[in-house]
Amino acid sequence: MRILVLDANYPHAENLYGDVFVHVRVVRYLSLGHSVRVVAFFTPMPDYTFDGVQVRCAPDLATLNSHIDEFAPDVVALHFFQGWMLRKVFQRLTAPIVVWVHGVEAMGWYRRLFNFALSREFWHYVKYGTIQQGRFRKLLRYAQRYPGKVRFVFVSDWMRRIAEADTLTRAPSYEIIPNPIDTVRFPYTEKDPSFRTRVLLIRSFDSRKYANDIAIAAIRRFAGHPEFHNFSFSIHGRGRLFDGLTRPLRHLANVTIREGYLTHAEISDLHAAHGVMLCPTRQDAQGVSMCEAMSSGLVPITSRSTAIPEFVKDGETGFLTDGSKGIVEAMCRLYLEPGLFARMSHKAAEDIRRKSGIDQVVERELGVMQAAVRGAR
Repeated sequence: MRILVLDANYPHAENLYGDVFVHVRVVRYLSLGHSVRVVAFFTPMPDYTFDGVQVRCAPDLATLNSHIDEFAPDVVALHFFQGWMLRKVFQRLTAPIVVWVHGVEAMGWYRRLFNFALSREFWHYVKYGTIQQGRFRKLLRYAQRYPGKVRFVFVSDWMRRIAEADTLTRAPSYEIIPNPIDTVRFPYTEKDPSFRTRVLLIRSFDSRKYANDIAIAAIRRFAGHPEFHNFSFSIHGRGRLFDGLTRPLRHLANVTIREGYLTHAEISDLHAAHGVMLCPTRQDAQGVSMCEAMSSGLVPITSRSTAIPEFVKDGETGFLTDGSKGIVEAMCRLYLEPGLFARMSHKAAEDIRRKSGIDQVVERELGVMQAAVRGAR
């Protein structure tokens, strides 16, 4: 197939934390012999190559449509729909479109109130969110009228339910397929029980969505327990909240704090050196970094929130907690039960491969795109 991939936040050398989950599947499409063109839309920079993938940049609509016409795709794979696309891109395309729905582009603005104070920025967000929500509703209704033209992939069933509830509209043709986890890049190796005291946190610190404040509150709370000094904590991240949140931990001898971005190779090395992934969240449609850690055999301590229970079985492949107290209880339980840690580590890696392993995910995605091509003929 000739697959055109559209994404506004495709990773590059200065944006290593871009949509890497899109890049992972592109690499696999290419390895399977498909012809793929990646277009980073509204990206004002020269074309570039990232990890062997050539990326065309489209700083404006005319360039975007030119790239599409020149490539003449069999199918368009779009990640993160934006409202203007329906009239200015979709309606002029002859190829079918598969829309991947990841989160903020399809939910009501009121679902992220935790990230804002009353300010000019907040009211701008409300205005944009309201417009985007209405346009996503129009996209769903367009797909209802033209079922052969548009199909949807939701990365979790929670994401589908939220999108349909917030737009008051049913998605007519969809699949639930999580983002793929590269199990070669994040291989499972059996963890020694001593790794149950080696805790890793890798997060962006730009949003309260990732609940780093809860993770750090848990570490501070745990510091009062006698078991605390048997643990080590490694915190890696970057963002506007980093300094303020990590400052209360800097005096603790068993806490290492590193500010900056990490490559996938560096993340894999950190996975190999740790046994527990501390990753609470206020909102996630999947939790890709958590799933990558599970692939490497880390036991996630996360939140009973949004889509997370679709990927973590509480007490079997990780811990679903409701705050800092629950996080401390999970760490204490792992410390007291080394056999439980070993079982959960193996089960986490096994279960996430079954749900999100790249081979199964890409096979299903290609099946959706092939069906879309057949349905458009």
